[in-house]
Amino acid sequence: LDVGCGSGQLVIEACGNSYAATGIDYAKEMIQHCLENATSAGVDADFQLGSIFDLSFAGSQFEVISALGFIEYLSQSELEEFFKLVGQLLTDSGRLLIGTRNRLFNVATLNQFTQIEIELDTFDSLVQQALVFQDANLLNQGFEFLARFAEIQRQPETHPETGGIRVDTRYQYSPGELYHRLDCAGYDIDQIYPVHYHPFPPGFKSDHPDEHARVATYAQHHGARDKRLIPWCSTLVISARRKTNA
Repeated sequence: LDVGCGSGQLVIEACGNSYAATGIDYAKEMIQHCLENATSAGVDADFQLGSIFDLSFAGSQFEVISALGFIEYLSQSELEEFFKLVGQLLTDSGRLLIGTRNRLFNVATLNQFTQIEIELDTFDSLVQQALVFQDANLLNQGFEFLARFAEIQRQPETHPETGGIRVDTRYQYSPGELYHRLDCAGYDIDQIYPVHYHPFPPGFKSDHPDEHARVATYAQHHGARDKRLIPWCSTLVISARRKTNA
């Protein structure tokens, strides 16, 4: 089940590899794109129009539920409800995949997002969390070390435009913040993947996009599971499973 499936490419890829997959999105035009893309790919994919909070999946369970670029648009109360809801839809061995903007990256950008963290008095705690991701000994012991950063940080009231997207609400989360929310909702984190590695500062990237892409692609290829890259990645993907006693 892909929540907020966009143009449906993840669902289509899954169906093309013999998995039964369903995509949902509340934007009618996106569902239309999904259906067109599925027809072009020659796959029989299931797409449904609506919100995860309104659609009924009575009697259904899923091995994988993905939500990539979705939770950053939810309110804090909706996020709590979302984690509880999808937990009921997962099989005992199922995995929840969450992709979201990485708040730790604000430490490295040295731009308006960095200034916001300074004004919110969250910069120091984010730096401390980023430092821990360089400790190989801790990283080899699972993710319990994130418990020390398990708190709900203050969020800005509005968010600057980034990547051409202008929205008032586009939350960012650090791994520690998501560890806290997932733990409270009855999940254990089993992996964190660094995504969208940025080897250069934003200004240099704009002036030298080809060089940036080449180095970023190399790092992504050779370090897809290297958690030391996380503070320099604008996105992270978390794989979580329900606690055995949840």
